[in-house]
Amino acid sequence: MLYYFLIFLMIIIGFIGVFFLLRSIVIIFSLFTSAPYVPLEKYLIKESTRFLSLKRGDRFVDIGSGDGRVVFWVAKNYPEVEYCKGIEISLLLNLASRFLRLFSCNKERIVFERRNAFKCDFRKENKVFIYLLKDTVDKLMPVLEKQLPSGAKVVSPLFTIDQKYEKSGDLSVKEVIFRGKIRKIYIWTKK
Repeated sequence: MLYYFLIFLMIIIGFIGVFFLLRSIVIIFSLFTSAPYVPLEKYLIKESTRFLSLKRGDRFVDIGSGDGRVVFWVAKNYPEVEYCKGIEISLLLNLASRFLRLFSCNKERIVFERRNAFKCDFRKENKVFIYLLKDTVDKLMPVLEKQLPSGAKVVSPLFTIDQKYEKSGDLSVKEVIFRGKIRKIYIWTKK
């Protein structure tokens, strides 16, 4: 009996080791791309999605979804949201998201797409989460400004949404304290 338990334990430890090895490879590989993979802390996910004011019928999209943690968070904590979509250009991260989706209890409302965000159609989405570098946010905002419906919200934790978008929407900045530091969350609501 002890023999089988030790074999089982070795298998579990092996899976955990492989998981951390693959995650390390993804992080290292992403450092050489235009958008490195840096997981967002759960507290900032919670605070950022709170500012989206998610409600029944909303269509949520996370642009640059990484391993899908924000998409999974929204699907779990906001069951009234119509669907939760993650868009990621990295093949490895997209495959990781799709694999983790298999174990989600909300998989019928979760979709992951491997696409370039600049070539996506956002006319159906009304709640957008972007955790991307400042220069990528600056390039993506004109696309969102043009395509999103009136009343749509965009949330960007830590990375600025330029003030020039105040003409086409309401821009606000919320401050939250996280681990003793003030973190800014940028919220843009299209007029």
